[in-house]
Amino acid sequence: MEYLSFPIPPMQSLIRGSMILLILEEFGKRLFFENISDPKRMACASCHSPDAGGTNGHSQTNQTQVAVTGADPNGVNHGQNPNKEGGNTNPGNQNAGALKPPTNKYVQFLDEYGERSGTPNFSGSCAPFRLPCGGAFWNGRATGTKIEEAGIKVFDGLPDGNKYEEMYTKYLGPVADQAHASPFINPVEQGHKDKQATCEQVAKTKWGSELYYFSWGKELDCKKDTDSAFGRFAVALGAWQMSADNNVFNAKRDTALEYDTIHDNGKFPLMGLTDEENLGHDLFYGAPRPFGGDGAGCLFCHRSVRSGETSDGTDKFERYADDSYHNIGVPKNYEVPGITETTIPDIGVMFLTDIKSHEGLHKTPTLRNVDQRPNSNFTKAFTHNGYFKTLGQLVHFYNTRDIKPNCEVEYGIQAATVEEAIANNCWPTSEYPETTARGITGDLRLTPKEEAAIVAYLKTLTDTTVVKSPLPYHSSKYDESRLSHTYLPKP
Repeated sequence: MEYLSFPIPPMQSLIRGSMILLILEEFGKRLFFENISDPKRMACASCHSPDAGGTNGHSQTNQTQVAVTGADPNGVNHGQNPNKEGGNTNPGNQNAGALKPPTNKYVQFLDEYGERSGTPNFSGSCAPFRLPCGGAFWNGRATGTKIEEAGIKVFDGLPDGNKYEEMYTKYLGPVADQAHASPFINPVEQGHKDKQATCEQVAKTKWGSELYYFSWGKELDCKKDTDSAFGRFAVALGAWQMSADNNVFNAKRDTALEYDTIHDNGKFPLMGLTDEENLGHDLFYGAPRPFGGDGAGCLFCHRSVRSGETSDGTDKFERYADDSYHNIGVPKNYEVPGITETTIPDIGVMFLTDIKSHEGLHKTPTLRNVDQRPNSNFTKAFTHNGYFKTLGQLVHFYNTRDIKPNCEVEYGIQAATVEEAIANNCWPTSEYPETTARGITGDLRLTPKEEAAIVAYLKTLTDTTVVKSPLPYHSSKYDESRLSHTYLPKP
């Protein structure tokens, strides 16, 4: 098949990308990029760097400890144990987390009709496999209802009746909960002592009080209205992270699909992808060979609910995540601070469900921007604990986990890194062997050429543009037209 190169962006990106940021979205974006921390050296963007696909943007950290050191590297993490309090830290060790930062992109978004799409609120049992699904964070603890459950009424005390509730309710959910959790006051993240201290730093910026007032119609009061203000910060962060500015859908795959829809039938193989990339797509969506198919079965976990049970990969807003929780057998990563042979690994979604069969199950991440990086020499970390350092390693693990010898048992290699495992043609023991998924992973019978094709296809999911940090703020007049977007009418 001839590979066509063309410089047109996909139509949905033209529609969505032309939107000017709402005041609330701009407020959230500035909250995201500003160093709101104690000491003032860390932002949300420090762990969720746009040019690294919304994950950690420090190559050396990804190559080594994976977990990001907090704003105060000498601080004390107050013993927040992930298996007791739902955080992601290890007690008594370096002031860093214990997991790779999850991406903040394509978690939830608003489509061209203004409808919320993406991960749902957390549920303990979802179709088709009755596994937990929804929520945000690796363990789902940002369930989507945490702000309300905390008794924080973000819409109370605002002017103009239900005006703000009608505009902003759609931004409540897992993404807003994740912001409220909150990195701002987590001692191993941005490290403020409390909500009021966070609010006061926001108020001291050139933009904080003005954008808050423009967004919510109320003056920012960090003493009398602390909880509500903090909740509104979270809603603003949710609004921007759900915006077209953060979720552009302009990857090579999107452009190729749009072009093919206009000029052919909008079905794979696409004219805008190479033969290798189209093969990778077919393997991705094909049933695994152990089940009588001729593919890898990636779609079982990396297919959005909105795309339907028979998706062929042509949904223009495909996120490549089922939003469920799985254990693919990832080994312990002994380079993460505090991880030893006796350390209990992060228990995943069992933190919420308290069901033993859910031990070690972590949320399926989106595959959009899975390979996005600032340059070709940049190291990314993959899976919840960052054990893998390349997509090729991860795909090879999916393919051969159950057919290669065990590093510890067969060769006596303890605490093997991924490079050591591959060099010795073995794989270490899973963090939680008892709950590791079998059958659809571990022995996919793929050739090296087919592994490479899947990697090539995954790289077509990388956005072709990168979110830019906000320009310096200049005070402006209130513009009511920037309170809400005008979307396309639903057909």
